[in-house]
Amino acid sequence: MKVLLASQVHLLFSTYALSNESEEVAAMMLGSVLDGCLSISDVVFCSRKDKRKDRVEISNEQLMLAMEKADSLGLRVLGWMHSHPKITVLPSHVDLKTQLSFQALDANFVGIIYSCFHENQNKSFRTQTTAFQSILDEDQSIKQVYIPLQIVPSKNGVIDSSKFLGLLDIPAIYMEEESEIIQGSRDILTTSLSSARILKIQTALVMPLMEILKHRLQCCRSQ
Repeated sequence: MKVLLASQVHLLFSTYALSNESEEVAAMMLGSVLDGCLSISDVVFCSRKDKRKDRVEISNEQLMLAMEKADSLGLRVLGWMHSHPKITVLPSHVDLKTQLSFQALDANFVGIIYSCFHENQNKSFRTQTTAFQSILDEDQSIKQVYIPLQIVPSKNGVIDSSKFLGLLDIPAIYMEEESEIIQGSRDILTTSLSSARILKIQTALVMPLMEILKHRLQCCRSQ
């Protein structure tokens, strides 16, 4: 087995991972199986059920949404991605258990981890990516199985417009999460904090992304 990750999907999720330095984020991977390789061509960002610096959970509702999108595109849900902010790229025991539960539904299901904001021994930062599955040992302990991962460049190095616009789904997911908190709470402090985070999303994510899209539009018109 080998994972062929489209560079455009890599761009989308790496941007999502780098948008949050304090909490893990997650997404579902869509694609097809070709000659024993998992070809990942699209991604669905997930609204998080549990938000922590060292854990993220994907609800059944999010999984169903990903399956519906996959069906509409003639693809399959082939795996999940999540970030590891400020920690190594190695999957945790919780990650391995989650992966094993997914594999019970589909043996081809694979996990990908993006480690970011992690300071190495040289006092520098770099983003690392790994693909993995889980396996039960003879003693019933869960172990990681490394899966080869290759990032496949797009044709002529050009990013598809629909994928580029997918960057706008990142702030949309954060806005959805905060809106759910506000709607489900009667506590003034909680709603005030969520409102402050919404303002931060607009200034730190929406405005820069709009500038990037504006620049791309100008480049397209000049060609």
